[in-house]
Amino acid sequence: MRKRNKLLDKCIEMLNLKNDAALSRALEVSPPVISNIHSGKPLLGAAMIVRILRLTGMSIKEVDELLCGAKLENSTFDGVDIDAVHKKNLGE
Repeated sequence: MRKRNKLLDKCIEMLNLKNDAALSRALEVSPPVISNIHSGKPLLGAAMIVRILRLTGMSIKEVDELLCGAKLENSTFDGVDIDAVHKKNLGE
């Protein structure tokens, strides 16, 4: 069985999409880009992660946990609460 990227699979689930092809359309990338990310080449870039954040409404902390497979103790970076900044940008 092919290795799957947990973040991409979570995006498919959250957006109620049927498959990787539908996800590629939602993220406005070609299907081979999604396939390559699943296989680990290339790694997800910042632009793709920003697209995922905007499309799904996930927090940076959630994305990081899916990518790294570990829960973070907090969501601060250089003294800035990144989840609070993300919620503010979403208007929450």
